[in-house]
Amino acid sequence: TKKGDIEVVHFPEDMILNSPIEEWPWPIDCLISFFSDGFPLDKAEAYVNLRNPPCVNDVRAQRALLDRRCVYKLLETIGIPHPVAIVVERDEKTGELIGEAAEHFEEGDDYIMVGK
Repeated sequence: TKKGDIEVVHFPEDMILNSPIEEWPWPIDCLISFFSDGFPLDKAEAYVNLRNPPCVNDVRAQRALLDRRCVYKLLETIGIPHPVAIVVERDEKTGELIGEAAEHFEEGDDYIMVGK
């Protein structure tokens, strides 16, 4: 669709899901990308790495939004107030608590206790 000096190029869903990134439209002046369930974020990141288009929203940073630990760390690093939170991490193989929360987290059949 052309609107004045801007041409919007829609990347069809079938192309995004099934075509290699080398076949995605190029050149483009900028990329706007939104993550949603089923969206191949790895492919979008690979496209950005291959073509290096200016991005309205940072595709690489979208992965951080999927991990609460990264979000809290970023908020803390840049001084944005946020609720006090404890993140409970478990070893993928053993299920054992790991990380800072392991020292301050107790779990029973019908309760959890956080703190010292």
